[in-house]
Amino acid sequence: MKRSKVQKMVIVSMMAAIGFVLMFFAFPVLPSFTYLKIDFSDIPVLISMFLCGPLAGIATAFLRSVLHFISTGIDPSNFIGDCASFLASVLMT
Repeated sequence: MKRSKVQKMVIVSMMAAIGFVLMFFAFPVLPSFTYLKIDFSDIPVLISMFLCGPLAGIATAFLRSVLHFISTGIDPSNFIGDCASFLASVLMT
């Protein structure tokens, strides 16, 4: 069954919103190294990629990273972290 553009856009936006919420539920792998964190925000990116294709996964990762950057404030360290998260998600797809 072929999906319309509106259905793909809704799936991408919903998965980006779910990934955005999941970015705030990160916990450290080891308590002594607080910068090594596990977050489950890539799961909606993978789901949207499987449902709508690789470009939808890239769009989901981009929207998720932009939303996180805007909500956490404009700070160079946040920008670098969001760019790294986006690149890691894109390379995974």
